[in-house]
Amino acid sequence: MTVALVVISVVAAACGGAQRRDRPRRELAVAAISITTLDGGAPSLDGDDLRAGLALERARLAGDAFERYAVELDRRRIRAYYVARGYFRAAVTADVARPDREARRRGGAGVDVAFVVDEGPLATLERVEIVGIPEDSGLTQAELRALVSTADGEPFSYEAYDLAKPEVLSALERVGYAYADVDAAVAADVITDRAIIRLELRPGPRCTFGELTVRGVEGPLADAARARLAPVAAGERFSSQALLDARTDLYEMGRFSSVRIEPTLGDEDPVVPVTVTVVESTRHELRLGAGVGVNPTSYEVRGRAGYAVAGFPTPLSRSRVEVRPALVRLRDRPQTEPRVELTAAVERMDLFRPRVHGEIEGTLAYRTVEAFTSVGPGVRVGLRAPLYRRRLFGSVGWRLEYLTFRDIEPALDDGLRAELGIDHANRIGSYEQQVALELRDDPIAPRQGLYVEVRLEEGSALAGGGFEYLQLSPELRGYLPLGPLVLASRLHLGAFVGDVPATRRFFAGGANSQRGFPERRLAPLVIGLDDDGDPVEIVYGGAAILELGAELRAPLGSPRGIDLGGVVFLDGADVRDDLAGLELAQLHWALGAGLRVPTLIGAIRFDVGYRLNRKGPGEPRPDDSFAYHLSIGEAF
Repeated sequence: MTVALVVISVVAAACGGAQRRDRPRRELAVAAISITTLDGGAPSLDGDDLRAGLALERARLAGDAFERYAVELDRRRIRAYYVARGYFRAAVTADVARPDREARRRGGAGVDVAFVVDEGPLATLERVEIVGIPEDSGLTQAELRALVSTADGEPFSYEAYDLAKPEVLSALERVGYAYADVDAAVAADVITDRAIIRLELRPGPRCTFGELTVRGVEGPLADAARARLAPVAAGERFSSQALLDARTDLYEMGRFSSVRIEPTLGDEDPVVPVTVTVVESTRHELRLGAGVGVNPTSYEVRGRAGYAVAGFPTPLSRSRVEVRPALVRLRDRPQTEPRVELTAAVERMDLFRPRVHGEIEGTLAYRTVEAFTSVGPGVRVGLRAPLYRRRLFGSVGWRLEYLTFRDIEPALDDGLRAELGIDHANRIGSYEQQVALELRDDPIAPRQGLYVEVRLEEGSALAGGGFEYLQLSPELRGYLPLGPLVLASRLHLGAFVGDVPATRRFFAGGANSQRGFPERRLAPLVIGLDDDGDPVEIVYGGAAILELGAELRAPLGSPRGIDLGGVVFLDGADVRDDLAGLELAQLHWALGAGLRVPTLIGAIRFDVGYRLNRKGPGEPRPDDSFAYHLSIGEAF
């Protein structure tokens, strides 16, 4: 009997144990992750960046189960993160706190993981050693040393070291060393907390370009392509920059959808053949577009439709037809301003010589502005070409317009109409010249550099016109990086000497001008009465303009993966009836701020400007202090 009970007890215990072992085990999630220093403070490095790269953080966000092995992996990741940023002595410990039985029974509990970092001192860069610079390269120690962004004595970071190696390699390739290589190493002294970067150059032979083969295009278009490939022709010094420039030049022709430029490297042969393969774009192009605009004075709807044919009427020509309708509804009075412009043009690349671009354009325009409606045809003939590399550009042209005026605002008396020249048809013939110097690092979103532009227009009877005038309009823009910030500035001056055609007059205000005013609302004006007898401003433009602008651009982070930027700005401007009336001390000033969302075509921006002065009687829009603007692209 006793033996039987024992056997039964053993079997029951075994069965019960089996049942307990088979019972599903509740998995614990990661509840919280903390990263602190020994004294319990925040880490010197960005804690959010540290946390974002951890396996435990990804598991926490996904709701996955806690895995013990991930703690050790993340502990090593954190130390490596510190070492890469110059904390050679950094040590990391981890503590795992599991919930007690009562917390697990209630459910919803998880594991807390705490990492504690003993950061140690931040190492500095003692020096950069560069050996193996070829004597005939033209490269200097100072030039290559500057490619390492960290100066001697500054805190060391592997990031600057990692970025320097490809830059040094590119410098060698730009001066002819197609087979160059760079051995880079860091000597890290954890006793003295100093680092030495050593770059050993192995340039190989200095090379020249060999046979140039162009595929995918024939005839005059192939000749035009080869003209842009002259810097990589056989016998020229090899240069990786020349290859990049040639690719850009081919794309800028606007005739190719794909461009591949491939040097053939092998066995350190100093003669490097080049194969260029292009794919022609479709010849026919249809473009449709629309947009809306809102500012304190008006609502605007814009449209655009265009059709273009490449290779017509000649292989190097491009013909296009375009219509741009717009409708502006004024908010301060019941008036609608329609604007329609129809354009037909023929463009020709490589006219007379490579890179000279010629164009003849005809227009038919119907434009309603604040003071009148102008209607009439026009024609323009122009040439443009680079004058020096990719930095200096120039253009010349001739323009002739014949305009009649209707729907003239009653507030403009006979004397002012005669002064503006809108009491009769206008024939405006002029010669145009423009020179532009481009020294910015990026024309769309510049961070540093300079842009200078000078426009000159000469109206004369020799050009077929009835007005004799000279219009000069220089502009200067500058950009200065201040760490992550960018200080941008602008100066624009414009003035007439002689006659002033009504359709050439200056206006300020708007998203790309003085942002304390709506579009075109800062200009000489007259006060009239609307249909209800209320006073209304009619701007008619001036003969001289001065615009100043400065803004500080700053990144605002990337919420939800969208890079945001912000600006604060100060704009000043004035428009007068003559140049002598412009005074720096009497400008209209506006202070404001804006938000930027970058896109492929430029930043979408929203700006609000607040006028600081000149809001009394007789000034433009004296009752308005604020103006807002929604547009695309930086203000300057």
